[in-house]
Amino acid sequence: MTENSKDRRVRGALLGLIVAVAFTSRLYMAVSTPLVYDEYQWIALADSVDLRPSHFHLPLHGDQHPPGQVYWAALGTSIFGQNLLGYRAPSVIFGTIAVVLIYFLGKRLAGPTSGLLAAFLLATNEYHIGISRLCTEKNYLTFALMGLLLFEWALRQPSTRRFLALGATMGLGILTKQALALWVPIFGFEILRRRETRFLWRHPAPWFGVLVLLLIVSPDLFWNMAASSSGDSPDSRGAAYQMSRLTLGAWSWGPLALYFRPLYFHGVERAISEYASMTSIPGGILLTGAVASVYLFRIPLARFLQTLGVGSFLFFCFFTEPAGEFWWADLTILPFIVLTAAVLGKLSGAWNAIGVVVLGAMLVCFWNLVWSRENYFPLEWGSPAKSVIEKYRTSQRMLIVTFRERDHLKVCSLEGLRLPACEFYETSLDFYEKYLISIENGKSANGMQDERRRGISLPMLPREKAWVRAELERFREFPSKGGKTTN
Repeated sequence: MTENSKDRRVRGALLGLIVAVAFTSRLYMAVSTPLVYDEYQWIALADSVDLRPSHFHLPLHGDQHPPGQVYWAALGTSIFGQNLLGYRAPSVIFGTIAVVLIYFLGKRLAGPTSGLLAAFLLATNEYHIGISRLCTEKNYLTFALMGLLLFEWALRQPSTRRFLALGATMGLGILTKQALALWVPIFGFEILRRRETRFLWRHPAPWFGVLVLLLIVSPDLFWNMAASSSGDSPDSRGAAYQMSRLTLGAWSWGPLALYFRPLYFHGVERAISEYASMTSIPGGILLTGAVASVYLFRIPLARFLQTLGVGSFLFFCFFTEPAGEFWWADLTILPFIVLTAAVLGKLSGAWNAIGVVVLGAMLVCFWNLVWSRENYFPLEWGSPAKSVIEKYRTSQRMLIVTFRERDHLKVCSLEGLRLPACEFYETSLDFYEKYLISIENGKSANGMQDERRRGISLPMLPREKAWVRAELERFREFPSKGGKTTN
């Protein structure tokens, strides 16, 4: 066996290990953590999909976004059923595929070592793990990565087939979340910027790719045009609503809050987010690596990734409302990870100690996140007051009450087996029952104040108590005969 073949086998084994860690960690969180608020909207739409000719229904729009995630989730439930695994399995798979794709992008930029480092950084990235276990529109990041690889391939070896594949991939990404459309003009500009590729715009291949992209996103375009012509308010609907959140000349700390989790609470919305974001050390590593790459790498692909990352970052800083959600800027994570991996891969000698520290920090943060069993992620500095945290945790426990029409026992069970998330829902019901008892028996002003805040009147108490007791019995008896889920 030659040295090169040995190296390839070692790299293959390492990549396989990284991918396995990425898959198992995302899968574990998918079945262990409860639904976030946004998921209730998505899973309701996924449940409405019906391909039977006599009952055909295919939503043309999602929850304030295009319908792609509805289709992916419906595919998952057709295999695993209407439970956490069914709704979230596509996200787990897409998230794992992204780790493989970023390896090839990192390898293309700076060699196989950088490819492995890029795969490791994405596999252990707190934000990416967090969104890869949710049934939300964040799967568009995998299509973004696939689009980057196909774009580079199409520029190196132009052909109609490759541009068609690029257009289809970007179309599917935009059909999942419209934010990816931001990269389309940057792709077009990159073709013009490179002297060796600018001639391509005089040929039909790129235009065919654009046409395929438009055909794929046409369901969402049709939905938006129909909604606009109906005269209804665009609020909370689609493209018009999303565009209304763009503000020329504004400044938002949101993109930076994606990399420094405490900034979201202290500098963006003064709220605790259900979504996992990066703690300060991993976030700082990616931003530092992206900046360092500007000085270390000047090849066309590096410049292109720097343009994509920094350009997207600044766009969301300057053109979104100051209180805009930080997760709009998640497009920046992909190029920043690849650039950081290239910088780490370039280290040698004593400087390799930096790489060891970086990988160790990523592993520690990865470990802390994966073992979370709820949607609360503590701030590493500037923690909110205990009352604020408890109020947030109470709101999370009350989701099972807010969405009581959803059979949560069915959501957290699979083929007669309890998924780990069942524990959260059972304790939430127990919490609610104790709360109702405190209202019924309480004489204090605080108890009455809580009653008014929750909107529970005394005549409602018997009905509420009967409902929560029935639910608790179902959870406690399951998987025995008396605890069957409902269809």
